[in-house]
Amino acid sequence: MQKPQLIIPFRGLRYDPARLPDLSPVVSPPYDVISPEAETALARRHPENVVRLESVPPARGDHGGDAFAHIAATLAAWLASGVLIEDSEACLYPLEQSFTWRGRSRRQRGFLCLLRLASWEKKVVLPHESTLPRPKAERLDLLRACQAHFSPVLALYRDPAHAAANLEIWDRPPLAQGELDGVGLRLWSVEEGAQVQALQQAVGAGPVFIADGHHRYESALAFRDEMRLRHPDAPPNAGFNYLLVHLLEASDPGVAILPAHRLLSGLGRKRLESAWREFVQDFDLEPLPCRGRLPKQAADLLESRDERPAYGIYRGGGKLYLARAKDSALPTAPGATEGLDVNIAHRKLVLPLLAGGEGAVSYVTREEEALAAVDRGECQLALLLRATRVEQVLAAAEAGERMPGKSTYFYPKSPAGVVMASVGAESLQERVGEVAERPVSKERL
Repeated sequence: MQKPQLIIPFRGLRYDPARLPDLSPVVSPPYDVISPEAETALARRHPENVVRLESVPPARGDHGGDAFAHIAATLAAWLASGVLIEDSEACLYPLEQSFTWRGRSRRQRGFLCLLRLASWEKKVVLPHESTLPRPKAERLDLLRACQAHFSPVLALYRDPAHAAANLEIWDRPPLAQGELDGVGLRLWSVEEGAQVQALQQAVGAGPVFIADGHHRYESALAFRDEMRLRHPDAPPNAGFNYLLVHLLEASDPGVAILPAHRLLSGLGRKRLESAWREFVQDFDLEPLPCRGRLPKQAADLLESRDERPAYGIYRGGGKLYLARAKDSALPTAPGATEGLDVNIAHRKLVLPLLAGGEGAVSYVTREEEALAAVDRGECQLALLLRATRVEQVLAAAEAGERMPGKSTYFYPKSPAGVVMASVGAESLQERVGEVAERPVSKERL
């Protein structure tokens, strides 16, 4: 018996290009980077922006799952009206994202597909970050209600032949295009044939590395297990056995990881000073004047690839500290993640500051934003980190080790709404009939 392919083409659920030739008004970032303010702005951008499916408003999410019923009814209404259509043929969907980072133009080329779900212990799909219960519960409830994925999980794979980059499709007019937060989007489709087979062979039997979307992956595993119990006679290729993913070859020059700088707030002065005294014993500190912009010396350090951990730390007052780890800060036990900047920073500074439940941490990717937050009094300390490198992510995953949450910020995020996927046990049309009579919240629409 032939082993099923790890990735397969699918009939994408998309905005009708006859109605929306430009995707810009209707796409959104994935749920976990949508602030309440951004959700409001996206919803105002277009009455059928995918944020109405992708983001669960907390106020409604606390009312017995009412939010999820509203979202399912919204999905059914858009399908019934023809705003969303399902492609007639199963395809893989090459996606190009063009963007600028630190003044340099970059282009990222990957593709969207369905990935066969596998539990972590099978080591076919590998994680690198830890997860939290609440986001997984929310995504699972959304899957139960809609049986569809609105945003893809971002994942990496290795392919020395670079099959995706060499697709002929990139020179043809795109199927759809748009722009989201300064990132240009262009989408194509390839049906069953040589190009699909080339991509399937490139991914092979894995491993596939989760880059962004650990919570969605684990929620999809839980949904799969529930659906297998409810539908014991479903075929192996039933949609619930798969997850929508955006695959990138790990060495693609457009794969970018931004730093996730830590902002610490709500700290008592006594704890802050005690943790700081302990921290400086293990680090060489160099103070630099800092007035709103990162000094060049600090910028160079944060861009460096020196193996010895190094940070920028700003506590206000126009003074930034460059902190370089002494030998006493380095781990004595071997491991793929023990010596990473983010792990040492958590052990030596973040966790001591947050001990006893005191304080809170938030994250930004731009240094100037972190400095400004301290100067405005929104936080007491900004910890500036170097970006985790792709090879470090792969090494951690292959070693079976987990980094702290928000150790990576892959950019650009894989957008929601470019292509979506139905992953139920029955056909999309049957499920439209099943939920079509649910009331649709006028507020939500």
